Amino acid sequence: MEHLFLFFFDYFKKNRAVLYALIVGMLLCFSFCATQITIEEDVSRFFPRDKKVEKLTQLFQHSKFMERLVVMVSLKDSTAEASPDSLIAFTEEFQNRIDESLQPYIQKVTYQVEDDIILPLFNSIYHNLPVFLEEHDYAAIDSLSQQEVMKARLENNYRQLVSPTGFLLKRMILQDPAGISLVALEKLKSLQYDENFELYDNYIVTKDHRYLLFFIQPVFPPNDTGHNSKFLAALQQNIKAVELNHPTLDVSYFGATSVAVGNAEQLRVDTILTVSLTITLLLLFLVWFFKRKRIPLLILFPVVFGALFSLTCIYLIKGSVSILALAAGSVILGIAINYSLHFFTHLRHVQNIRKVVKELVRPMTIGSATTVLAFFCLQFANAGVLRDLGLFAGFSLIGAALCSLIFLPHFISEELFVSVSASPTNWIDRASLYKPEYNKFLVAGILVLTPLFLYFATDVRFNSDMNKLNFMSEETLQSQKQLDQINAFSLRSVYVVTEGATLEQALQHTEQINPLLSRLKQQGLIKKISSVSSFILSDSLQRVRIKRWDDFWTADKKQRFLETLRQEGQKLSFAPITFVNFDSVLRKNYVPLNDSSLVQIKKSFFADFITEQPGKATVVTLVSVDLNQKAELYQHLSGLPNVQALDKQLLTDLFVEFVHADFNFIVTFTSLLVFLALLVSYGRIELALITFIPMLITWIWILGLMALLHIEFNIVNVMVSTFIFGLGDDYSIFIMDGLQQQFRYERKNLPAIKTSIFLSAVTTIIGLGVLIFAQHPALKSIAAISIIGIGCVFIMAQT
Repeated sequence: MEHLFLFFFDYFKKNRAVLYALIVGMLLCFSFCATQITIEEDVSRFFPRDKKVEKLTQLFQHSKFMERLVVMVSLKDSTAEASPDSLIAFTEEFQNRIDESLQPYIQKVTYQVEDDIILPLFNSIYHNLPVFLEEHDYAAIDSLSQQEVMKARLENNYRQLVSPTGFLLKRMILQDPAGISLVALEKLKSLQYDENFELYDNYIVTKDHRYLLFFIQPVFPPNDTGHNSKFLAALQQNIKAVELNHPTLDVSYFGATSVAVGNAEQLRVDTILTVSLTITLLLLFLVWFFKRKRIPLLILFPVVFGALFSLTCIYLIKGSVSILALAAGSVILGIAINYSLHFFTHLRHVQNIRKVVKELVRPMTIGSATTVLAFFCLQFANAGVLRDLGLFAGFSLIGAALCSLIFLPHFISEELFVSVSASPTNWIDRASLYKPEYNKFLVAGILVLTPLFLYFATDVRFNSDMNKLNFMSEETLQSQKQLDQINAFSLRSVYVVTEGATLEQALQHTEQINPLLSRLKQQGLIKKISSVSSFILSDSLQRVRIKRWDDFWTADKKQRFLETLRQEGQKLSFAPITFVNFDSVLRKNYVPLNDSSLVQIKKSFFADFITEQPGKATVVTLVSVDLNQKAELYQHLSGLPNVQALDKQLLTDLFVEFVHADFNFIVTFTSLLVFLALLVSYGRIELALITFIPMLITWIWILGLMALLHIEFNIVNVMVSTFIFGLGDDYSIFIMDGLQQQFRYERKNLPAIKTSIFLSAVTTIIGLGVLIFAQHPALKSIAAISIIGIGCVFIMAQT
């Protein structure tokens, strides 16, 4: 291995033109590929790979339930008298503004329930009445054959006709004076999922008339934060403009779109802030230590080269990368900078570039290989963001290590550190001469504390609250609390999803589980069911219901029913044409509705419940259940084919389960892989054990301290565990190499190695410590575990 890198060194030293042409060409190529890569800002990249998670994520991404933005208009003064008319006035003015200004971003806005939406549904029911009637409805219809019941019904309808009732209701009565169609239309109430709402002038308001709600369906899905950030900015401008005319009202909104945009924007801001701070602090520290202004730029050159090389590899492999993996760039910066630090501190001690290359090849290639393998182990993780981080980190370290050994030496002159004294010149140099292994108190402390930390290590907890990994501004948090307050059912919703290759199959599977859900509701386990099954039916069930209609209406029953209707209707002066129209309803030969007949119904009322994609369709039934009874509901639905019960808590539970599995697997597999790599490299098990044991003790200390300090793992800071393990791997390998050179060749390189490790620890703590300034919880959670881990790694490697 040494001969190969020395060959490169000698060749490029004689052929500078080839060297510069190669570097410029590679940087241009890498830069171009890096600009072509797609940055993924999708929060679902946090979630593990699993069929249940994929179904839930797909539901959240494609269901209109999740995409809708809920806008709430309310009174600022909670003690003021309710004024629904002022809420409507605001909404109408707001509607006029956004219909024009936000047209490119809005697919649909639902302000109120319009008559022209109800009428097509009524017509569909009226002309296909048997399809919408269930068995229990026939008891109510049968009672209409009794003269007293028919009389009461027609008298009520007459009062409606002569009163200032809406045009729609009058038309319904004239078409169906007996009101059989209204029996089916009443089923629309089952879609009203929360009893806290009612209609006021066809607007949706809370029963206390203090809140008015309307819904915006964005054109772009929640994970398209680029377009949605512009949409929300324009929406906010319109809200402020309308609020000027209505100073007593307040407007807020909440939905997956606003949360996703807030996360992406904060990640972007934090990434720029933390990386900028890291680079600035590193430059100042390195200039102070090396006393050379251009050295920090030379040290960062392999880091930049490695990052561009990594982005190029990821672009060629998969074409996209998670923004969170890039946001952790300061973490990778802390370890990638080690290679150039080792080079300069070694050169400062040896002052011969070729000799530095020769002596660093073995420890740097072994250390780099084991660390890269540790990061590549993340490809076995379930969460996509961890896999992206593994690729980005692994390829970055490969590029940085190769650049440090092949290209970096040719940008340095051997006279760079000629003026530096051979004796220690600052406190870092003097500290590197200290031999902690001879400190009896330190060694005794490690021996005593390690079993203690091992005992507490099993008490480390995983934070299962996904909301703590989401960034939400104060306004978004307040909007969420407000929505939860007025919509209690949103806190205990379960999505019962049935699927099939076609909508027909999905509807059949929904109809198969409806009896079970109804029985559970009768038993009190389910509080409320909101389903499309009363209006969107499979062909097979439609045929069954049409047959039931035909069997019910015998010739004699039709005759008695129509006679009773005419007699009582004539007493109230109903026009004869009214009865003729209804007579055709009873005598009609019915057939199942075709798809074209259902299109308008699905679009107007049930678009939220039905999702159709090529080769797949899903139907959602919303079920309300107490939080402590969800497990029992899942037990009843488990094992049923083509049925999946889902809710946000289920996603959290699966998340914790997979994080545990990822964590245990990554630590175990990485440890075995690194130990085998050390064994193969050194060829002796005792050397492999001496190098590996400090890493093992470090991990025990980290877990023990986290347990005692109540620091929890989550899916973000778990990825730092691989980084710390890789850093400890590097430190142990360099210390072992220094010891071998000292005992085998009597080379006094150990002080230089200790200096470079000290510099590495300081620069890494700088790189990770700045994450404490990040506002995004996912990034901020990295800081504490990183500082503890690096401190432990440094002490164990030195001792």
